[in-house]
Amino acid sequence: MLRTLLASPHLLTIQYGLLMLTGNWICVAASADSSTNATEHYRRKTLARSRSTSSKTRKRVTSSSLRSRGQRVSHWTGKKPDPSKYFGFVYEITNNLTGRKYIGRKFYWSKATTRKVVVRDMSNPGWCADHWKESDWKRYISSSRELKDDIYREGMENFTFKILHQWKSSTAVRYMECKVQWQRKVLESDDYYNGWIEEFKGPAPGEILGQVNNLKRKHHFEGVRK
Repeated sequence: MLRTLLASPHLLTIQYGLLMLTGNWICVAASADSSTNATEHYRRKTLARSRSTSSKTRKRVTSSSLRSRGQRVSHWTGKKPDPSKYFGFVYEITNNLTGRKYIGRKFYWSKATTRKVVVRDMSNPGWCADHWKESDWKRYISSSRELKDDIYREGMENFTFKILHQWKSSTAVRYMECKVQWQRKVLESDDYYNGWIEEFKGPAPGEILGQVNNLKRKHHFEGVRK
């Protein structure tokens, strides 16, 4: 535009004036171009930020709304939760729309100390409550990504959260989770969300064996009475 204006034969006066002010004109033009570029850059950046923020907000609202529902203790049915007596529990989640289930475990307590060796059995005399803090079990949903996606999509009200067993030691909780999963054959059917079973090494915990022996004695005495 500047070249066309300067080459026009009908604008000699204006041309002379512009030549006198060439330096200023170029500075003004450069400043205008720079301002335009900066404005466009700011507009694009603001638009991108707004899109990113809206996306994050959308995810955050969905997750927080789900967790706010999970904060109610009533979303756990079955056995009554008792963190004062038990270390954790084995649970079953059922999709009421499809019938699919998930078997998992959750601890009532999480470590509150940096000590490597802590007693994980509430029935053990060495148990120290100061080494533990209450976990997020009240708002806990599941560790299964597929299951959580279904809960987000279909709504928490379409799922049943049931506590099957409660145990005083973490070892007993882990053992019973594996046992129930093997008994249900969760890896052999599409009726379960479970995709793997945790490896458990060692003999059955004394808490489990003690309960089994008590059941055996109970059945024995009932048989004798009959």
